[in-house]
Amino acid sequence: MEPDLSQTNGRYSRAASEARSKNPLGVTRKEGWLVLTVAAGAGVLLAVSFQAHSWEWGGIIRLVSQIGFLVLLVTVISGIAPARGVHPVGHRLRLLVAGAFATLVAVIGGWFWTVPQVHGASWTVTTTVAIIAVMPLALIGVQLIAKGRK
Repeated sequence: MEPDLSQTNGRYSRAASEARSKNPLGVTRKEGWLVLTVAAGAGVLLAVSFQAHSWEWGGIIRLVSQIGFLVLLVTVISGIAPARGVHPVGHRLRLLVAGAFATLVAVIGGWFWTVPQVHGASWTVTTTVAIIAVMPLALIGVQLIAKGRK
């Protein structure tokens, strides 16, 4: 005997149509802040990685920044599950594109700026590139904060 879903079908239909809307109910600000935190941490990690060879203690500073980012990442991952809410349409695709873009910039910047010799690019250039790399992810966090209701 199958359960009677006539009562719940209406709720599922409402939830499905709500999830397809541009600003669905249930978007959480906390998740947006956590995404923004990851973007900021990734930006710092990239900026340090791009310049570390130019510093006397660059290898140690880069190691500390990598460990710090991993701790930040584990902390955010453990906090994001309870904060996860409904996402606007296209959220997953935007996350994938933002991650791919940051990875591409890290590969290109890594090719030019993390070779085992000092490079001539100033810290303002490499930091700007690091900020541009994480900007799409930061904008996703800002969007969740703006659309969030709790």
